[in-house]
Amino acid sequence: MHSPGVLSHSYTLTCSAAFVLGAALITATFTGCGGGHRSAIETFAEGVDGPIVIDATRFGAIADGRTDSTAAFQSAIDEVASRGGGTVIIPPGKRPYLISDALRITTDNVVLEGPGATILMADDALNGEVIDCIEIRGTEDNPVEHVRVEGLTIDANYWNQPGAYNPRGIDVDDARNIVIDEVTITRAFVGLTFGKNTHYCDARDVTITAWHNDAFNASGDGVSGSCSNIRFIRCTAEDAYNGAHGGLPGARNNAWEIEDGAQNITLIDCVVRRCGGDGFAVRNHGGPGPVLTSDVRFERCIAEDVGQYGFKAVGNPAPNTVSGIHLIDCVSDAEAAFHKDIRDLRISGSTFSSEVVVGPVDRSVIRDSSIERLRVWAFDNDGHTEYETDVRLEGVELGSPISIHGDTSRVRTSPMSTAEH
Repeated sequence: MHSPGVLSHSYTLTCSAAFVLGAALITATFTGCGGGHRSAIETFAEGVDGPIVIDATRFGAIADGRTDSTAAFQSAIDEVASRGGGTVIIPPGKRPYLISDALRITTDNVVLEGPGATILMADDALNGEVIDCIEIRGTEDNPVEHVRVEGLTIDANYWNQPGAYNPRGIDVDDARNIVIDEVTITRAFVGLTFGKNTHYCDARDVTITAWHNDAFNASGDGVSGSCSNIRFIRCTAEDAYNGAHGGLPGARNNAWEIEDGAQNITLIDCVVRRCGGDGFAVRNHGGPGPVLTSDVRFERCIAEDVGQYGFKAVGNPAPNTVSGIHLIDCVSDAEAAFHKDIRDLRISGSTFSSEVVVGPVDRSVIRDSSIERLRVWAFDNDGHTEYETDVRLEGVELGSPISIHGDTSRVRTSPMSTAEH
């Protein structure tokens, strides 16, 4: 169960003869944060003569780590697409399937299923270009819908791609109702992105390791609401230290980056551990704006052994804004920071064993939480933006007295909040 007003949706997958026929029924119910209610029932390959399952090895895919299987995989994907939908099976193998270009899914009702299988981007395949391992992409006017990638391991092999910048393990754009389930992604510049014009999607039980820049990303691409109603459930970003600390070359950015107009984003039972950079981050880039990134909810999320901030939300530069950041029952052993044009910050039931910096922020409530050190910037102007800083602490256990910079009357502490002197 999810709280009222919180994004929630569920899928029921029913398969005929254990995917022998490949028929699948999806039931989806979505409740966005302030975004209304959506319900849909869709059937893969509805209206075609027998939904199909295709074994990619029958098209020539070989799990030997040497044979380029790109064309075989694409032919299998295109075949199920031409039949109105179906499932492409990638059988498990002792060695990876080599690819040299993106596997592209551009039509509805396609399942790519490969428990126990690994696809590996070949050395020098990108030739300085941006080539993702898997692209799920429709068009702005005709977004692709009801695509699922399940069980695969994806080795993006980024460090063996000279001159390449910004490729993804999986990139989703112009899409609806996409599910990425029990997938592992390693050695990617960015692991998994839900990008522009992408709505009502799930990443479930996805693990990303050894990334360069970001592990998970939800981005509106500078357009408010262009990416919305995205859930990350039981996902993990781990083992990506900076090169200076024993990891792969370079410095990490964020394990999670929610940015540039993404709205109604929910993380449930997600973990970041053993990595450089920040853990869970919400921000806007520069640009003409205004861009609103809003309604980002973290439930039972954990950040441990990260290089910088466990949780961070930054709204600047003006006129871009971050609003509606909610942390429920979260834990961080690293510092946390929420500042620079943030509106409506709410933290409850959470534990921070390091410093938390708040402000200048409009409308902040922290309740029933434990914070080792709390620093509040209680100003009404940072040189760019006017603020009505209002920080309330209710039932907060503090390891040391609050450090307040600015107008102390803007910080209100209930009698239940305590600080050890």
